[in-house]
Amino acid sequence: MVKDVTVALLTMKELPDGSGWGFASNFNAVKDLYKDLRLGPYEYLRTWSARALWNQWSWVLWLVVAAAAVAFVHIVRTNRLVQVRTRELQEAIEERDRMERQAREDREKLSQLERSGVVSQLSAMLAHEVRQPVTAIVYYAGGLLQYLRGLRLNDPVIEEAGSNIVEDAKKISDIVERVRSYARERTRKKEIVRLDLLLVRALRTFGHSSLSTVCKVQASSFPESWIEADALEIELVVVNLLRNAAAAVEHVPNPEIAMQLNRKTEGKGQVWQVIVKDNGPALTEEQFARLFHPAASSKPQGLGLGLSLCRLIVERHSGRLSFLRRADGHGLMAVLELDAVPCRQRNCHD
Repeated sequence: MVKDVTVALLTMKELPDGSGWGFASNFNAVKDLYKDLRLGPYEYLRTWSARALWNQWSWVLWLVVAAAAVAFVHIVRTNRLVQVRTRELQEAIEERDRMERQAREDREKLSQLERSGVVSQLSAMLAHEVRQPVTAIVYYAGGLLQYLRGLRLNDPVIEEAGSNIVEDAKKISDIVERVRSYARERTRKKEIVRLDLLLVRALRTFGHSSLSTVCKVQASSFPESWIEADALEIELVVVNLLRNAAAAVEHVPNPEIAMQLNRKTEGKGQVWQVIVKDNGPALTEEQFARLFHPAASSKPQGLGLGLSLCRLIVERHSGRLSFLRRADGHGLMAVLELDAVPCRQRNCHD
């Protein structure tokens, strides 16, 4: 009977509205009906179990998880971009600050060089004008001593004062001539001289300056030492280091300045070290770094020519001029290093 009914239904002609019988292939409506009635495979919806909730609302949970994942990825990406942009901004700010500092240092160096150029020109003019009166002082002082000796006025005070005037005037004349030779860029002649005697003369010269009243320089006997140098130039370098040390301890309660001469082995040769120490106030990092600039000054009001000229002189003698902090943090150590002359160059026996 089922077969006959099925054949009868499937062989019926279509109705005027185009409808007719056919095979059932879409049961979604039936599934929806079962789901709405909570029957058959959807009978579990009648109970509030975890499985029922999962089967009913799992798509919502997956949607929330997906949204949370997207939000998490977005937050991580945004934080990463913020970090990258912040780092780039910090680097840009640091680069700008570095360029500004460099620009300030360049302006300061340029100002120092400009002042150095002006002072160099003035020094050349001054050397040219001062040479004649200084030479006259030498002649007058020498003539005066000869005149007093001719009168047989053997006064030791006058004799010593006159000799010191002649000696110092000759030294001034030598310095003036040296400035003129620098202006003409002449090559200076070096000789093999005793460094220990140069240090003694430098101490005596420093003793004639006003800064020598700040404190007495502590210096023990220097060992015999030989170098190849221009004696006057090295003496001027040492005197300048002593003056800088005296200026540094001028306002210190218990000022101390010490100078010593050491010998150090460097490679296959020997090096003489002249060390000038003081207990002046502690230097900041910026002040200490400025000592190594080409136009350096140890005094706030200085032109930066003293140390610059000293460094130039030392470099022309193939030496080194360096600065170190003392172990206690106060004061400074200026170290002048010059190559020692071997015995074979001065025909001696150690």
